[in-house]
Amino acid sequence: MTTTNSIAAGIGTIYNSGTGAFTGVATGAAGSIWTSTGANTTPSWLPPATLALPYNNVTSTTATMIINEGYSANNAGLVTLTMPTTVPFGSINQYAAFGAGGFKVQLNALQQIFTVGTASSVAGSFSSTAQYQFASTVCLVANLTFILTNLTGGSFTLA
Repeated sequence: MTTTNSIAAGIGTIYNSGTGAFTGVATGAAGSIWTSTGANTTPSWLPPATLALPYNNVTSTTATMIINEGYSANNAGLVTLTMPTTVPFGSINQYAAFGAGGFKVQLNALQQIFTVGTASSVAGSFSSTAQYQFASTVCLVANLTFILTNLTGGSFTLA
């Protein structure tokens, strides 16, 4: 047996609502992704997740960071990047030692960074040791605890 249904004008996507009936929705905006938000919810068009972070070219020797952004330390001297005091769980920051001076990520009171088998002191720091190194941090306990990831270009210093 074949069932035929017509599709109304303006309908761009048809999905099974889980009841055996098919539902039509309008086409999403250019670049949108058809996304399920969980069981028993109606899917919707959402903008795609952005994997690339906005980057800041830091040419001075100090900067206070913003969460979920990248920093290119671009100075002949050491660039000190200060971690924000409010950092939600899952926030990511990236650091690149583009200038010869490299970078130092300075933590605030009660903040600490961990990597395999090693931790910074509380309110400590981590630093690149050579030009062209790269690292990321991910916040694992809001405002307090970070893990170093994506370490490239040699060893880093935890203090």
